[in-house]
Amino acid sequence: MINKINLLINPKIKIIFFIILFIVIVLLIDWLVIKPYIAEIYYFKGIVSNEKGSCIDAVSNFESAAQLDPYNGRILHASGTSYFNLIIYDKGENILQKTKKYIVDVNTYDNLGLLYSRLKKYLKAEEEFKKAFI
Repeated sequence: MINKINLLINPKIKIIFFIILFIVIVLLIDWLVIKPYIAEIYYFKGIVSNEKGSCIDAVSNFESAAQLDPYNGRILHASGTSYFNLIIYDKGENILQKTKKYIVDVNTYDNLGLLYSRLKKYLKAEEEFKKAFI
């Protein structure tokens, strides 16, 4: 005859387990749902600010969005482009280069080409323009 294994767990251990599980679930929901959602709100606020001609407000909103969702290429592209429009080329270049890791967008390569041409880095500009049209 097979002995039955006592499956009853100490009630204190059960409570601790469920508290830890609850905390993990809340953190996952925050990371996977809430932060990306709030990042999208900041992204669209940045788009509206750009359309109104307020590039500084747009950059602020895009930066907030990028902090909440740092791997969203669309947000990074918008942020880098806004820095380019504000003639803050070094920051724009860094962000647009980072953007290429997360999305493949012709406009990113085109904006980098324009940025490099304004910095008189014509060989780099040519490389980026070629990538934009391939």
